[in-house]
Amino acid sequence: MAKSEYKKNYEEELNKASQEREQKEQRVKDADVISQQDLEGLSYVEDDASIQKLIALVNDTNADTSTRASALQNISSYIADSEDLRIWTIRILGDQSSPTELRLAALSVLKQASFSVSKFNPQRAAFLETLRQIFLEESGELKMQAAETLATNQDGFIREKLMESLTNESTSSIAPEKAIQLLSYDVHGDFYPLLRAIVKTPPNAESKIEAIRVLAADAESKSLILETLQNTGEDKEVRNESIKAFQSMAPDEFNGLAKEMVLNESEDDELRSVCLAALSQQAKAGMVATDEKFEKKVAALQTGNASNELKKSSNEYLENITIMQEKLKGQ
Repeated sequence: MAKSEYKKNYEEELNKASQEREQKEQRVKDADVISQQDLEGLSYVEDDASIQKLIALVNDTNADTSTRASALQNISSYIADSEDLRIWTIRILGDQSSPTELRLAALSVLKQASFSVSKFNPQRAAFLETLRQIFLEESGELKMQAAETLATNQDGFIREKLMESLTNESTSSIAPEKAIQLLSYDVHGDFYPLLRAIVKTPPNAESKIEAIRVLAADAESKSLILETLQNTGEDKEVRNESIKAFQSMAPDEFNGLAKEMVLNESEDDELRSVCLAALSQQAKAGMVATDEKFEKKVAALQTGNASNELKKSSNEYLENITIMQEKLKGQ
């Protein structure tokens, strides 16, 4: 397609989208009763009368819940700019009598508004306190969204509750793997020892995997990660995550270990492939030294009993090694 034709088509698409949006906004202006269909694809309104209509729709407890939630989303930019509307939206979020779908829409709108830090600061304390109450009193998706928003704001309350959920399962109201994930937004000194304890005696495989993922940033956990990686009786997904973590924390040591695993025929082929893929990426970046003995053994994998995945990884590794060597010759 010629550049001029592409530009013409692009401009036509923009004009079409603009006309469709204008038509949708006109329907909102003209409608006595706004439907979900009227709001689909609208994304925002500019007319003050339409904004007031949508605010009234959000407040209409007899209206369809999904339509009310869509109406709230459509005035998100005005909520971000209006202190009164931000306060109003926080009230919706905290109103236990409001449908969960509407409250989730309110939370989404407030999270967007919070990016305008200076504008949102006067309401930030009320917003966070509302989220704390939701975490204590609610359940399901709303509770989880509240917890995640508090965690990303590095809120001390949620950190305390999440730590408590990991140390006292009887009081836990959140899955341990999710608690670890949320705590990783705000790592403190007492978190890594707790994660090491979880790796040793995990409540489930998922929490062990999540703990290992976070411990990749902790140098003191290197021996534990290595031990887990080398434990052939360990869950494969746990070992897979340990490979990634060990490569991150000890790249030089990882290379030797990865080569051993690749050539160990008693090892799981999927994990051998993971190690070889990691070495291949390093070769592509010119970060590994030539090792003719290892390369010959990798080449032999292509004609042996290795899995198709391992054969594919060996081919990619050899290709990247060749490219790296050619680049070095050209320097």
